[in-house]
Amino acid sequence: MSRTWNYLHTEEELAASLIRLGDMDAPLSGCIRAIYFRHVPGDWKFVTGKCVFEAGTGDECAEIYRQHAYVQKKLSKTTVREFLEKLKGDGIEMPSDFPAIRKTAPNTNWKEELIPSHARTGGLPGKRLVVTLETNANFADGQLVDYELPYRPSAARYASAFLELQMPHDSVDGRKGEFFVELTDSRGAIRIEEGRLSIAHRTQDLRLVGVLNGKNVDLRNNDATEVEGKAIRDAELWLLAQDHSVVDCLSTTEWPYRFDAKPEDSAHESELLDMVLSGESEICEFKPYVDINNAKATEIEKTVCAFSNQRGGVLFIGVTKEGELVGLAKDIWKRGDDLSKAVAEYEKEVRSRLRESLKDNQCFTSKVVSLLGTLVIVIEVVAARDTNYLVKSEQMHTAYVRHGATSMKMSPPEMKAKIERARSLTEKLF
Repeated sequence: MSRTWNYLHTEEELAASLIRLGDMDAPLSGCIRAIYFRHVPGDWKFVTGKCVFEAGTGDECAEIYRQHAYVQKKLSKTTVREFLEKLKGDGIEMPSDFPAIRKTAPNTNWKEELIPSHARTGGLPGKRLVVTLETNANFADGQLVDYELPYRPSAARYASAFLELQMPHDSVDGRKGEFFVELTDSRGAIRIEEGRLSIAHRTQDLRLVGVLNGKNVDLRNNDATEVEGKAIRDAELWLLAQDHSVVDCLSTTEWPYRFDAKPEDSAHESELLDMVLSGESEICEFKPYVDINNAKATEIEKTVCAFSNQRGGVLFIGVTKEGELVGLAKDIWKRGDDLSKAVAEYEKEVRSRLRESLKDNQCFTSKVVSLLGTLVIVIEVVAARDTNYLVKSEQMHTAYVRHGATSMKMSPPEMKAKIERARSLTEKLF
């Protein structure tokens, strides 16, 4: 049996698992996402769904195609105990004509799955509790076509993106009838930062054991050890609580959350993480998801322009002003069926907009990077020789420069000084 999941055969075992994670009676907020299918004509039937107890998980919405529906409902001031009681009782009411989410399959056990911290946003591991709600769930893959909704080439792949689940072969077939409850495990996490391995966010006595790059690891609580070369080649790390439960793991072999980092990528990731930890500055700025069709998209152009008129810098998209790695998944899943593909397409659109908006449009490189398992866009900017400015939008021919951690319009004296420096450099070269 895998060390990252196990069956909970009784209600007592389920309760014990939840108590490890926190207070079952604490009011929480979150959302439910559910997928429904129907034969036309026919009633909607539950296929699969997910509940996430986490603040800021999105607004209520529904995409209703002819046979497929993808529905999200907000939760507020709901305790885990109340939620589970409703699930096995009258059910959780859903919007419109969709049936309530309730456990109809008799004698089914819960399954507990570990989601490692490196595969989640926020830096903490989580537990996914899985139960079968419907034994006769049906689902037919196919193209999603509707006059008022986006075209989707595959209903099954979109289901994977909608629920943010890693499904074999992008298929929903293996998850039909199942429902997931995801909770954060705040007991602690494995952390590798600045070439050091340690236990982070610890709230109780924990022990970290295993092997990292061929070296045995045995750490307790506030202990730490050096990671040679800052590169992870092979790892089997397991964070354990005193009751022998697995709190977190980092493994280069354990599927489906296998940790994969090439040595050169790992070194660069460490440098980028150092910048995030250091906060915004003259050479670093953070932004969460930015809709490039929104007026706020000009903030990206201004930042890149300002970096290029100073000494360069790095813009992170998918990071809050406070330096929290929130990623792009929450906002990007509506754009496509596959998360990685959708993020790549979004990065391409950001890059294209910058190319069209800047006079010196070769001053930057842009790419998707995974930081602690979270996908973000990193735009690295070099200093431009001449004054760079915007050539598109209402700010046409406006130049920007960094003043501390802020992008400001260049003053005439600053523009003159920039031109003189460029002229001096040219004279030295020739």
